[in-house]
Amino acid sequence: MNSQSWRTQQARRLAETLLLPTNDAACTACIDQLDDYVQAQLAGQDYAAAFPVVAQHLDACVACAEAYAMLYESYANAAQMAPPAIPAVDLGFLPKQVSLAELIRAALQHTAERLRVTLSAELLAGLQAQPKPQLAMRGGEQALFDLALVEPTPLMSALHVQALAAATPETCTLRVQVSLYDRDWPDLADIPVTIHLPGGAQSSRTDAWGEAVFPNLPADQLAQLSVDVSAPPTST
Repeated sequence: MNSQSWRTQQARRLAETLLLPTNDAACTACIDQLDDYVQAQLAGQDYAAAFPVVAQHLDACVACAEAYAMLYESYANAAQMAPPAIPAVDLGFLPKQVSLAELIRAALQHTAERLRVTLSAELLAGLQAQPKPQLAMRGGEQALFDLALVEPTPLMSALHVQALAAATPETCTLRVQVSLYDRDWPDLADIPVTIHLPGGAQSSRTDAWGEAVFPNLPADQLAQLSVDVSAPPTST
């Protein structure tokens, strides 16, 4: 098509558009499709081919053309202001949070001959973060940690392990108190208790109140402490 023919065709199309009769029904039909028309245009679709009647009407109706311009501007501005999609945050790199109860369960080893409690840095930190209880044992020293176990074995009704501050910050005193189902104080003597630290093992036996005391322990090794409570001797 040469330039003369193209100009003739465009002039004819403009004349046809200007001569189109405008009425309320035509405007209503245009407005009803105007939202879809603008959405198609913003999406990069061939909107004029999809809505030829709307496109032709907008060329002839000033009121509808103004409505189209306002709607287009509103949608275009909203699209520019919309924030980019935020991807979901992957927190897989964070360490799993383990409850204090889970740490205590992991610290216990029970056989027919003994109960072993093995501390760790995580368990010790959890115990130290607890509200400080009233001391259940004799004495009024400050507790560095306090671990109370209820029914840890079929024979043992309770086990209480407590580290108490000593006169110097480098040392502490460990107290282990055992309660049994078949006897009570003052009949809780001679239950074997052994503690293990990097420097070696120490053994003792409970007194009549079920308590074994280990003084002058290095406080900085508590996270490596293991406590073994052997099966109590048969009561006679």
